[in-house]
Amino acid sequence: MEQATGIKHRITGLLESALAKKGTVLYVLQHYAGMYELRIHLPDARMENWQKVQRIKCKVNTGRYRDYTPAVWDETTRSCSLFIDTAHDGPGSQWAQSLQAGDPLVYIGIDSYGRAPVDAAEQVFLGDPSAIGHFFALMQLTNGLGKITGSIIVRNEMHREAFEASFPSLSISTAESIREIEHSPVLIHDHPERQFYLAGNSGMVHQLRKILKQQGVPAHKIHAQGFWK
Repeated sequence: MEQATGIKHRITGLLESALAKKGTVLYVLQHYAGMYELRIHLPDARMENWQKVQRIKCKVNTGRYRDYTPAVWDETTRSCSLFIDTAHDGPGSQWAQSLQAGDPLVYIGIDSYGRAPVDAAEQVFLGDPSAIGHFFALMQLTNGLGKITGSIIVRNEMHREAFEASFPSLSISTAESIREIEHSPVLIHDHPERQFYLAGNSGMVHQLRKILKQQGVPAHKIHAQGFWK
C-alpha cells in the first residue's frame, strides 16, 4: 500500500513539474464562520478571454488538488477571488484556513465548464454556500444585467443574517432547506424570460432541478452545476 502511494505521489510530482503554474495569495477574508475569500494574483491567467465560468485546480496538499471557481476577476491586475466554504472538514478546507497573505499558490490549470450564461430579464440563483463563487462569476459574465433573485440554503440559523450581510451585492435571500425554497415566492412567481442557475452540492442540485421540472420550467431555462465534496 505504501509503495503504491509512493508511486502515485511520484507520478503526480512529475505532472505538477510539467504543468504547474504559480500565483500569490494577496489577502484572506473570513466573511462568517466557515466562509473564506482568498484574493489571489495569477500572472499567467488570461482573464480577458473568459466567456464562461472557469475552474482552477489548486494544490491543497501533497498529491491533492481541489477545483474552485475564480470570481470577481480584474483583467488589469490579474487577480481574482476564490470563495471557499470550509464548513465541512477536508484537505481543501484545511488548506484555505491555513493561508496567509504572501503565501504561494500552485495550480495546474484553469478551464471553463458549463454553458455560457444567458442575459435575461430575470436570473434566479439557487444553491448553497459552495456556489457563491459560481454566482459571482455568472454576474460578471452577464455584466449584472437583469434582475437577480433566488435563495442560498444556509441551514444554520445563526449564520443566515451574517451570510446576507457578507454578500449584499448578490441581492438574494437565504433559506433553511430545499422545502422552504420549493414553497417560496421565488419559484411561485412566473416570468417568461427567467433563467434558473443551480449550483452547489450535487444531491441538492438534482433535487432543485426535479422541483423546477415538476413546476413546468422548460429544460433549456435550467442551468445546473453540481459540486462533489
